[in-house]
Amino acid sequence: MRGLQLLDDLIAYIEDFRRRVVDGTDGNRITQIEKSRIVAAIKQDYHNYRQNWWVPICVDAMAREMNIEIVA
Repeated sequence: MRGLQLLDDLIAYIEDFRRRVVDGTDGNRITQIEKSRIVAAIKQDYHNYRQNWWVPICVDAMAREMNIEIVA
């Protein structure tokens, strides 16, 4: 049964991640400052996740998936 709980936890994490990217943007674009805030919030709330080095990469990927422009 633990396997199903892990899957539920992963789905919840992805949904939360997606919401944070959308809520942390300025319309349909994301600045580096906004990205830094999103990354910091995710790392803080999910501090038990050991492989958090990839969070900035995933913010970029999630933004692209949702057609949010990443502004340098």
